[in-house]
Amino acid sequence: MTGITPSLVAFLGAASVFVLLVGVWYPAHARARGLRRRIDSLSVGTGFAAADMGGRRRIAAPIRLWAGGNRIVSKIERRIEVAGLDLTAGELIAATTILGATAALLGGVLVGPLVIVPAALGGAGLPFAWLSTISRLVAISLSCSPALPGSPSKKPR
Repeated sequence: MTGITPSLVAFLGAASVFVLLVGVWYPAHARARGLRRRIDSLSVGTGFAAADMGGRRRIAAPIRLWAGGNRIVSKIERRIEVAGLDLTAGELIAATTILGATAALLGGVLVGPLVIVPAALGGAGLPFAWLSTISRLVAISLSCSPALPGSPSKKPR
């Protein structure tokens, strides 16, 4: 017996597809995000020189995933904005889906079928736990930061 099981083949296939998708998508995404940051830093005023965007259109407002105003997506976007992350709700939902599916697959392969659902829920919860941690750290750093010159501050008693 060679020891190659169908679950091992499924795991290796899913892992290779995941690696290929991330390897193809992420570098282009990182370049576009860097380009957006540089252009935003150049275009702070009304009298700025137009930058070459390589054929891309300049977007004045942030893109919303659903124009209908989905409450769940709006809550996620609000939490991301509070945390001050350069992330979209779609990216967080994609990370949730990928981590949940990966955790379910690993739990099913390594432990057994009884672990698939708890592993999927745990993996899907990781991005939101990370977002909550970042939000808490931002809130703590804002509450502990010294007052800016000219801003009202509490006087010591």
